[in-house]
Amino acid sequence: MSTRNDIQDLVMGFFRTIGSDISDVGGVHAIGIPEEYHNVFGTDRLKIAFDESVSSKHDCELVTLGSRILLQIIEICIPKGPIALKTMSTDTYKKAIIRYHFFTHFSGRRDDFMLEHVDVALDFILPSSMDVDNTHNPSSIRWLPPKEITRTYTVATNQLEQFYNDKTELFLNRANQEFEKELKTVLSQHDSRIRELDDSIHQKDINSDSYEKSREFRFKTIEKIEEIAKQRENIADTLQEKHKILFNYELIACEIILA
Repeated sequence: MSTRNDIQDLVMGFFRTIGSDISDVGGVHAIGIPEEYHNVFGTDRLKIAFDESVSSKHDCELVTLGSRILLQIIEICIPKGPIALKTMSTDTYKKAIIRYHFFTHFSGRRDDFMLEHVDVALDFILPSSMDVDNTHNPSSIRWLPPKEITRTYTVATNQLEQFYNDKTELFLNRANQEFEKELKTVLSQHDSRIRELDDSIHQKDINSDSYEKSREFRFKTIEKIEEIAKQRENIADTLQEKHKILFNYELIACEIILA
């Protein structure tokens, strides 16, 4: 799986689908934005690259994980679930695969964004003739049995979770370490404050020449200590909410590929 290739396929496929005027010179893609999308991208023309060296050399926007343009396209794609039909050759088609594109977001105290695709072989006999010339015509993919969507999507998500298993574990371990470190620090601060207040009572008893003032100071200070102790009891719950982790796998597009 190549994240950079996935991003380029998704982004350029999106702009082709919406009817953009596209040119490519040395890795710099000049894209004319259709009028109905001017408000989305804030312009009628974009100049983008998918390679950092090309982007810096030609002063154009780099499209990569977390970039503004990619996130805007993903937001558009998620509710629409675009499907494209692609052919790998002009020969007789012997097999078909369905390629699911996923946008993965690991969120916590830090965020990790990933874009991956998973290919699953379609398990049925291909029709003798199909409309493959117009890839944007919905009639070209009506031959796909609905049960194949359920089966292949399940296979794809299982493969995706297995692929991310090590990354998920690493993300969890790192998040737990950050949580434990912050919990230890905050508890230590509360314990230090309680000791300071307790010592202040002792010093007041030694240095005060008025029993009533010393007694009043003791009661007020004990109230502060009790309040800090209550806060201390809720620290773990508060920090757990602060360090809450979510793993989201969003399907943003899929392609049926004939080969």
